[in-house]
Amino acid sequence: MHRLVARSLLILPLLVFGCSDNAVAPGGNDLATPLMVADMAGLDADMMLQGRDPTDHPPLLQMDYFGGTTFASMEVWTIVWAGDEALGARMNEFVDWAVQSDEWWLTAMKEYGVGKGKAMGVLVINAAKPATLDDTAVGPLIRAHIAGTVAGDTQWPTPNANTVFAFMVPVTTHSTMFGAQGCTSGGAGGEYGGYHSETKIATGSKVYVPYAINLQCDGFAGNTLFDALTYVTSHELAETATDGHPQTKPAYVSQSASQNGLGGENGDLCNGLQNSYVASQAEPDAGTIDNTYFVTRLWSNAAAAAGNLDPCQPAPSNKPYFNVAVESSPAMEPRTPDIMIQTDANGTAMVQAQFEPFAFGDVGSIKWSLQTDVGTGVTLVPTSGTANAGDTVRFMINVTKQAQPGGYPIDLFTQSAKGGHNQWTSSITIQ
Repeated sequence: MHRLVARSLLILPLLVFGCSDNAVAPGGNDLATPLMVADMAGLDADMMLQGRDPTDHPPLLQMDYFGGTTFASMEVWTIVWAGDEALGARMNEFVDWAVQSDEWWLTAMKEYGVGKGKAMGVLVINAAKPATLDDTAVGPLIRAHIAGTVAGDTQWPTPNANTVFAFMVPVTTHSTMFGAQGCTSGGAGGEYGGYHSETKIATGSKVYVPYAINLQCDGFAGNTLFDALTYVTSHELAETATDGHPQTKPAYVSQSASQNGLGGENGDLCNGLQNSYVASQAEPDAGTIDNTYFVTRLWSNAAAAAGNLDPCQPAPSNKPYFNVAVESSPAMEPRTPDIMIQTDANGTAMVQAQFEPFAFGDVGSIKWSLQTDVGTGVTLVPTSGTANAGDTVRFMINVTKQAQPGGYPIDLFTQSAKGGHNQWTSSITIQ
């Protein structure tokens, strides 16, 4: 049964599927050999992979297509509150570059039927900046402005099939949705840096307009709040272009990822991986100046299907793709990175799985560090190590009766000795 998250979040901490960039990966201790030997005692010899091909890995996931439309020519209105007009002008300028960029937008988006878009201008909300903006208030806010019933504010244009409203939330405003908190990290609520959704354009209408909530999270990307905002906005606009109606007419999203709370859209699958571009743009009274923009990288089904290419595009140049995959069992067909655990009558289980470093070129040794959000009652050992492409590293998963059934992400952060950093995410499902 297909299940989609109602809103697509840019989640913190950053979770990424099988992609790379040049950032520094989270640290971790090297593999504790005595612990590994103890855990591997008694392993079934048939489960060991001897002489594994250095390029061997499980298939990378694919975003599934559910029949919704994608945006061939998205029209983006930038929305700010009074006092942030200058920010609105800068972001409108960024959006104009972003949705028309050959090097970023089209490189990553054209395989999904997405074409160049257009920045439509800035809409200003003249009310005081809210202390808190909950998602339940966004739909009524949009409908009131489309209807022209907000005193002191200009009526917003009636949306067409290409319209997207992109809110730039004030830095002093706290964003919330379904109990989750914006600009915070961790926690079961799925805290976030931004999200996109849709709402009816009028009460009782059957027409929906997409919107994006973009936050200015300190330390999120680049070195400034503006860098964080362009990164988040690029993420949400790209996801809107490929899945603009996630509730009513979903388009591209990974079903397996969304079922385990991982988002699953083209930005979600490359969370935390970014590029920066220098854009020469004409500005009033300043002539042509160079602006540096931080943007997300985006998941490519085509690159993922090839298997030897970095699926997060545009990828770093002149760096072979490498990673450390998770595999439940080399004997299982079809091969899958997702681990299904069936507990016994006492609600316990102990299963074996493996990490599989791989590379499509000489990257030297690969250091990996495991992060999990499996909650109480689940233990994975080991949680870090260093290996080479073609090695097989066994790990154990111990489930006690305190564990709660459900799907949980497990994330590997990897770094090669010759530079470059990747992330691989799979999941554990406890039944």
